[in-house]
Amino acid sequence: MAVHPGGYAIAAPPGVRAKCQPTGGAAGRSQANGPDARRGLVPGDESTERLGGRILEVARRVARERPGEPAALVSHADPLQAAWVLLDGRPQNEREIYRKQVDRAGMLVVDFDEQGVLAVNYEPPPKPVAEGEARPTAASS
Repeated sequence: MAVHPGGYAIAAPPGVRAKCQPTGGAAGRSQANGPDARRGLVPGDESTERLGGRILEVARRVARERPGEPAALVSHADPLQAAWVLLDGRPQNEREIYRKQVDRAGMLVVDFDEQGVLAVNYEPPPKPVAEGEARPTAASS
C-alpha cells in the first residue's frame, strides 16, 4: 500500500508495488523536451516500455487468473497511452504517447486469450447529456 501525497491510501493488487511521488510537473510526463524525446532520459523518469509494461503486466496476469471473465483496470492516462504504444508497436517517443489520447472516462479495451492479445480498441467516453435531456438506457441503445 502507498500513501498519496494528498494523504489517502492507494491499494495495489497482490504482487504489484504501488508508488506515489510528486513529479513537479504534469504527472508522469517526461522532463525532456521535443517530439522525439524519450521517457527515461531524466533521472527518476520511467521509459515508455516500463510505464506501459507495468499496465500490461497486470492486465496479462488478470487475464490469466480469470480467463473469459471481463475485468476493469483503472489507471491514469499516461500509463494507458504508453501501454497502447507498446500494443501497437509504435515508436516509443513523446509524439506517439500523445498522438492517440485516452480521454477522461475513455477506455482502452484489450482482449486476451491464452496466446496473448487478440484485439485492442479504444472506446471514447460517453457524450455528456444536456440538462433536461433524457439519459439513454440499456434498452434504448
